[in-house]
Amino acid sequence: MGKYRATKHGFKKTMSKLTAISRAPVISDDIYLDLAYYPDIVIDAGLNENILIDVVGQVVSFGEMKTHDVNNKVTKKLEFELRDTNDEQLKCTLWGRFADAMWTACQNGRTEKVICLIRLAKINEFKGLRSISNAFEMSLLEINPTHPPILDFVANLPSDVLPLTIQEANPREVNEMIRKKQYFDRFPRKTISDLFELSEV
Repeated sequence: MGKYRATKHGFKKTMSKLTAISRAPVISDDIYLDLAYYPDIVIDAGLNENILIDVVGQVVSFGEMKTHDVNNKVTKKLEFELRDTNDEQLKCTLWGRFADAMWTACQNGRTEKVICLIRLAKINEFKGLRSISNAFEMSLLEINPTHPPILDFVANLPSDVLPLTIQEANPREVNEMIRKKQYFDRFPRKTISDLFELSEV
């Protein structure tokens, strides 16, 4: 996880060569949600950016699917906004398969509420503005979950009929990125020694 921590605990647990792990019976049905309040996320003196958080919200708008070339791999990115029961709004960014899942849910839920639960979300700050995103190989995404705390959240949302705002219907940039990748794949990378060998021939 690098600098990020999954809990607020002041101590960490480590395992040694002698550590034994075994299955234990389930003693609680609690999913141990620790939902963060939007105002605590967005203010400068709010939550610690190095501690991953649980966030739930209703999706109220989302943009077009974008793609980025990350380590020679086309990675999808989707930006959208969540709101809470107080109608506070929070910007969110999802990457990779999370972006695909949210895109599909929003396309299919234009006339219904789309509820997003992100567990172990990461707090980002850019130009003084805070938002959240999924943390690489750490976060969990649930769309329209039925956990009791989430059902309570949905029941307390504002009663207004807020349509889901869709800024762009199709990910136009995907094909362009694929074309660029195919173009550069025509010219395999070579080391300096490879180039010397070619010039000697």
